Amino acid sequence: MLQVALNQCIREYEARERRELTSRELARAAEVSENFITRLRNGHVINLNLAKAARVMSVLGCEPAQFFELTRAAGDGDQESEPDCTQLAMEIQT
Repeated sequence: MLQVALNQCIREYEARERRELTSRELARAAEVSENFITRLRNGHVINLNLAKAARVMSVLGCEPAQFFELTRAAGDGDQESEPDCTQLAMEIQT
């Protein structure tokens, strides 16, 4: 399962910049709604708009591999194929 690791990207940004970043500030800088940022932070993302996600990543200075986290849901079998994260990263960067 692919999940958004926005909170980790925000923590890394805050450590690098030595200041706190509010959802409102991030939303303004990325030109997305504050609701979009809140949904990302809470993990309530369905049909993620990759253009918006790319703008958020750009503001935070994080790579797609940092922004997305591959996790295995409880009960997932070992036989199930994992998503191609490399392909997803290439699509986001274009």
